[in-house]
Amino acid sequence: MAVEDLQDVLEFKPEVLVVGKGASGLMEIPAPTQNALQDEGIEVIAQNTSQACNTFNEQIEAGKKVVGAFHLTC
Repeated sequence: MAVEDLQDVLEFKPEVLVVGKGASGLMEIPAPTQNALQDEGIEVIAQNTSQACNTFNEQIEAGKKVVGAFHLTC
Protein backbone atom coordinates (compact mmCIF):
# COMPACT_ATOMS: atom_id res chain seq x y z
CA MET A 1 0.00 0.00 0.00
CA ALA A 2 1.93 2.96 -1.33
CA VAL A 3 1.07 6.60 -0.67
CA GLU A 4 0.33 6.95 -4.40
CA ASP A 5 -2.42 4.34 -4.02
CA LEU A 6 -4.17 6.51 -1.44
CA GLN A 7 -4.56 9.80 -3.31
CA ASP A 8 -8.37 9.56 -3.27
CA VAL A 9 -8.26 8.86 0.47
CA LEU A 10 -6.01 11.86 1.11
CA GLU A 11 -8.30 14.10 -0.94
CA PHE A 12 -11.38 12.85 0.98
CA LYS A 13 -9.62 13.68 4.29
CA PRO A 14 -11.21 11.05 6.53
CA GLU A 15 -10.78 11.00 10.29
CA VAL A 16 -10.03 7.27 10.16
CA LEU A 17 -8.66 4.81 7.60
CA VAL A 18 -9.47 1.19 8.45
CA VAL A 19 -7.11 -1.21 6.69
CA GLY A 20 -7.86 -4.91 6.27
CA LYS A 21 -4.50 -6.69 6.16
CA GLY A 22 -5.85 -9.91 4.63
CA ALA A 23 -7.34 -12.99 6.24
CA SER A 24 -4.04 -13.83 7.93
CA GLY A 25 -2.95 -10.25 8.51
CA LEU A 26 0.16 -10.57 6.38
CA MET A 27 -0.11 -7.32 4.42
CA GLU A 28 2.07 -4.60 5.89
CA ILE A 29 1.68 -0.85 5.67
CA PRO A 30 5.05 0.70 4.78
CA ALA A 31 6.40 3.34 7.17
CA PRO A 32 6.32 6.13 4.54
CA THR A 33 2.61 5.43 3.99
CA GLN A 34 1.90 5.43 7.72
CA ASN A 35 3.85 8.67 8.12
CA ALA A 36 1.99 10.39 5.26
CA LEU A 37 -1.37 9.44 6.76
CA GLN A 38 -0.29 10.58 10.22
CA ASP A 39 0.95 13.88 8.77
CA GLU A 40 -2.56 14.42 7.38
CA GLY A 41 -4.11 13.72 10.79
CA ILE A 42 -5.69 10.44 9.66
CA GLU A 43 -5.94 7.70 12.28
CA VAL A 44 -5.01 4.29 10.85
CA ILE A 45 -6.52 1.12 12.24
CA ALA A 46 -4.94 -1.99 10.68
CA GLN A 47 -6.39 -5.43 11.44
CA ASN A 48 -7.11 -8.78 9.85
CA THR A 49 -9.74 -8.12 7.19
CA SER A 50 -12.63 -9.82 9.00
CA GLN A 51 -12.07 -7.70 12.11
CA ALA A 52 -11.42 -4.58 10.01
CA CYS A 53 -14.85 -4.93 8.40
CA ASN A 54 -16.45 -4.92 11.84
CA THR A 55 -14.33 -1.96 12.93
CA PHE A 56 -15.27 -0.05 9.78
CA ASN A 57 -18.97 -0.53 10.55
CA GLU A 58 -18.44 0.52 14.18
CA GLN A 59 -16.68 3.69 13.06
CA ILE A 60 -19.53 4.53 10.67
CA GLU A 61 -22.09 3.93 13.43
CA ALA A 62 -20.08 6.23 15.72
CA GLY A 63 -20.47 9.01 13.15
CA LYS A 64 -16.83 9.09 12.07
CA LYS A 65 -15.71 10.13 8.59
CA VAL A 66 -14.10 6.82 7.66
CA VAL A 67 -12.57 5.08 4.66
CA GLY A 68 -11.87 1.36 4.35
CA ALA A 69 -9.13 -0.37 2.36
CA PHE A 70 -9.51 -4.14 2.54
CA HIS A 71 -6.89 -6.62 1.33
CA LEU A 72 -8.68 -9.91 0.78
CA THR A 73 -5.93 -12.51 0.30
CA CYS A 74 -2.99 -13.68 2.49
